[in-house]
Amino acid sequence: AVFTTLPSEQPCQEMQVGQRSCQLAASQFNAQGQGHLFELRVPLSKVTGRKCAHCSQDVFAHSRAEVDDITALMALDATSDGKASVILENELLVGSFKAMLATLACDERAVAVNCAGRRLHALLPKTEAPAERLRRAGRLLDLEWEDSEEFCLGEADLKEGVQWIATQRREGRPVVVNCAQGRSRSAALATAYLMAKFDLDMESALRRVQEKRPYASPNPAFRKRLRELEAVLRGSLTESDAS
Repeated sequence: AVFTTLPSEQPCQEMQVGQRSCQLAASQFNAQGQGHLFELRVPLSKVTGRKCAHCSQDVFAHSRAEVDDITALMALDATSDGKASVILENELLVGSFKAMLATLACDERAVAVNCAGRRLHALLPKTEAPAERLRRAGRLLDLEWEDSEEFCLGEADLKEGVQWIATQRREGRPVVVNCAQGRSRSAALATAYLMAKFDLDMESALRRVQEKRPYASPNPAFRKRLRELEAVLRGSLTESDAS
């Protein structure tokens, strides 16, 4: 099977033509900021990659306006441990794009849902070639989601993503759900899957995700949307789907 990009429903507030895609929600950053643009340290290293060259403060200690997507993702990519978190053994993992690539390289059975979509490649060009190989092999599904409080998670996208994970599981494939960091978008889909499989409310499902990946934290708009869709998502997988 060849997996394709799912059509996202219209966001709550439309992106303007030419507007840069949002890979990092404003809620992750310090509202007060540091009073200057975040600058990468050169050369980048795993130990200090997230520290500003000007003030030595963490990238997220700056305001959202002080950090552009490309710079932030370069800092996070340099310091990532490249490991996905196992949410359900042999079934569901959550991680960054880097962690997803590493996991699928080690396990030829594994497949992935990329909640950052193809837009991520414009910010991290080196991710495009390995992702295209996975797409050609039928191992990668893209969801074009923005990590923004202004982006509305489409009901159709969530239901389709949950069902796709269940289908892969029936065929014996572990599924990695990833976004740029493995924090917000991927956690939202993983939470939706647990809601559907175990008939859980949003808070209970998210707690189960965070027990295995404390870093996981869907942005406030995503949490609100999952609460709104509880009646639709809870227990929506049939017994055969969830097995």
